[in-house]
Amino acid sequence: MRRFAKFAFTAVMMLLAAIALRVDGLAAGEDQAALQADREFVRAAVKGDQDAVGKLLDAEFTWTDAQGKT
Repeated sequence: MRRFAKFAFTAVMMLLAAIALRVDGLAAGEDQAALQADREFVRAAVKGDQDAVGKLLDAEFTWTDAQGKT
């Protein structure tokens, strides 16, 4: 019984480690995609390219300025 318990514990720990690595890898890929989209948005906004900014935002996006105008 002790041998089975050690085996089960080891198997569960390895499975949890594999899941953690997989989740980290997925998050890293998503982070890169978000960073790329952010860079494109900032470049277009700095250039004042309204068409490019519009393509990067949702069709129902609304902007509120510092004075509260929407």
